[in-house]
Amino acid sequence: MGSRGLTLFAVPWKNEDGSINNLRIRRLKDKLGVRAVPSAEVEFDGAKAYVIGDPNRGFYYMMEALNLSRICNMVASIGIMRRSYSEAKAYAERRDAFGKRLCEFPMVQKTLTELKQKLEAETAAIFELIQLYEKITNGEATKEEEALNRLLIAILKKESAEQAIAFAHEAIEMHGGNGYIEDFVTPRLLRDAQVLTVWEGTANILGLEVIRLVNKFSVHEIFIADLKERLDGMDAPELVKWREDLKVRLEEFASDDRVTQELKAKSLAKEMAELYEQVVYVGM
Repeated sequence: MGSRGLTLFAVPWKNEDGSINNLRIRRLKDKLGVRAVPSAEVEFDGAKAYVIGDPNRGFYYMMEALNLSRICNMVASIGIMRRSYSEAKAYAERRDAFGKRLCEFPMVQKTLTELKQKLEAETAAIFELIQLYEKITNGEATKEEEALNRLLIAILKKESAEQAIAFAHEAIEMHGGNGYIEDFVTPRLLRDAQVLTVWEGTANILGLEVIRLVNKFSVHEIFIADLKERLDGMDAPELVKWREDLKVRLEEFASDDRVTQELKAKSLAKEMAELYEQVVYVGM
């Protein structure tokens, strides 16, 4: 049967008379992070519910909602990235070590510069993706743009979530031992960042999404063509060469057997995200 026959319902918390709508919270879950947002197991026993839309298209409604929630996940990721960078930079500017401020050491300067550049590139790419998503929700996009949108959502969700963890880690490193102490915000940033790789699809699930989009829609060709259009007229020879090299590997990937595709999918998704971010960033 698969997803056929699955129906989406809206279940009110309370009835019209103010009484609880025959639902029960079994328990609140004790989570690693994001403790400010409670997660619970809920039982429905004769609860009043309302069908949303076509009863046979509940799964498709949820898949569409998943695209939006993945974008929300990206925004949360760059939020943690920005806070982590800000905390690391502020601490480096006021912390003295070996007779000078941390921010005066070349290694620290290099770390902060790399964090800032990655943060700006990822933010630019995600907000450009949001513009494309808005175009699609308004019914103004082509089929190629719809496929590209789904690809970008998959690869940027994966990359931004992983970078949120990396940024939180760097913020802890910048603080040294203080970064591991709950008096500082850095432990919470790391705990909260970790769930972003799990919510709305893990890296493995997103890798499978890339495979499906390549095999079913040849989305790699659309992706490479979009990059070429962006790079035309730009003075960015390194990015042009990177695009050409990636084009060859994506063409090989499209003709690989399924096992080989699964072995390559996550690393290729990361490289696609990194190149897309740099092209958008340089083209700003």
